[in-house]
Formats: sequence, C-alpha cells, structure tokens
Amino acid sequence: MRGHPLPSFFRFMGMISVPVRHRFSVDDLLLMEESGVLTPDQRIELIDGEIIDMSPINQPHIACLLKLSRFLTQNFSSDQYIISQQNPIELSKQSLPQPDLVVANFRPELLEEERITATDIVLLVEISDSTYSYDRNRKYAQYASAGILVYWIVNLTKRQVEVYSQPDGNQYLRAEIHQQPFKFLEDLTISPSDIFPKKN
Repeated sequence: MRGHPLPSFFRFMGMISVPVRHRFSVDDLLLMEESGVLTPDQRIELIDGEIIDMSPINQPHIACLLKLSRFLTQNFSSDQYIISQQNPIELSKQSLPQPDLVVANFRPELLEEERITATDIVLLVEISDSTYSYDRNRKYAQYASAGILVYWIVNLTKRQVEVYSQPDGNQYLRAEIHQQPFKFLEDLTISPSDIFPKKN
C-alpha cells in the first residue's frame, strides 16, 4: 500500500539465529488488513501485541449469543446503551479483542467511526466452552487490567454465569457464580432460560 510500509516483521528478510517474538500494535493490525496480509474471513484478535487465532463458533455458542443479545436488546434502551456482538474493542494500542458481547454507554460517535473503549463498557461477556481456560486466565487479566467494570463468563459446559466485578490490577476482587436467576445492572433479573439453549 503506497505511503504505508508494512510492519517490520513483513519487511525483514535476514537470517534469524534465535527465535524472535514480534509484537504488533492496533495500527499494524489495521494496516495488515488494508494491505491484504490479513483477509476479512480470518477470525483473529490482538491481545497484548500478539495476534491470536479465534476458535470456530459452534451452534450452542451461537444460540447462547442470540438469546442473550435478544434479552439485552429487549431490556435496555437504545438511547442509553449500545449492544455490540463480536466486534473489536480498543483496550490499548496493543489490544483489540473481539468479545462475544458488550453493553456500552451510548455515544453518537460509536455509531460513526469511533471504537468502543474500556471507559464505555458497563458489561462485557465471553461465551465459553473449549475456550474457558483462555477466557478465565488471559482474557480475565486483560479485562481487569483495562478496568472493565463487569465481566461475565457464560460457561456453556457447566451452564452457569461467572460474574467478575471490582477490577483491581490484573484481577477482580469480587466473583459470583450463578446457576439460578440473578439480578444485574439496572436491577434486571435474568434466568438461565434467557441465556442457555435447551438441553438436548
């Protein structure tokens, strides 16, 4: 792409005597997408400067995302909140994750070209089955460090919602596990039937 050199990783052609870990920025990632190095159908996210391949989405995951999104859309005013599904959020210059679902305070700029950032977010959700360890460890620390106020892990395997709040450094001080209806945010009550697909 004219006037926009690719990141050094793609320009360097010399001999490498020891393994080198290349770190990327959000700008690097966007440039790679614009130049065709990364294609639109690749499911990736940027975490702490590393490009991570995202796992394929199975049908229980899809059903859970649709149900939860529907519940939130029905119960939250579009004048106050934006419900974002599997879209990038910018947590830093080196982190552009794509959480399953985000509830953000409404700003007109978010409907134009601005990305959602940590200060916009009132609730962030990851839906987990095979990705549980990654969501509970690396992403947990990433979201806490960024100051995400409330982080849910919807655990498909155990059919429970893990609610983490009060971020402090790279951890959350408060943790709750729900398998029954529970209240959140504006005193809304949500039940497992609003989240999980029916058992076969």
